[in-house]
Amino acid sequence: MAANRWLPDFDGRAGTSQMLSFGTGILWSFLLNRSWVFHSHAGDNAFIRFVSLQLLLLAATSLAIEAASRVFPDWQVVNWFAVMAVSTVVNFLLMRIWVFPSTTRHV
Repeated sequence: MAANRWLPDFDGRAGTSQMLSFGTGILWSFLLNRSWVFHSHAGDNAFIRFVSLQLLLLAATSLAIEAASRVFPDWQVVNWFAVMAVSTVVNFLLMRIWVFPSTTRHV
């Protein structure tokens, strides 16, 4: 919500701030993952795949947390950690396989 302080006062300012923050986070995450984690030189298609994957995982984790909260209503924090643990592994594997596939084989 830091962007909220710099935006003029208008209806929808909090939502706009969230979108700017989320968009900045997605871009930063893409750049760091592409260069530091996967050492990739992937182009524009990788960014589209990256954003698509993040939106898909956002929807999947939201549904999973909601479902877990209905089954285990007293375990909200545990539900969140369990879903995020699975999501993190799935995210990494799909980024390695689909978003930033290796062009060289390591033996």
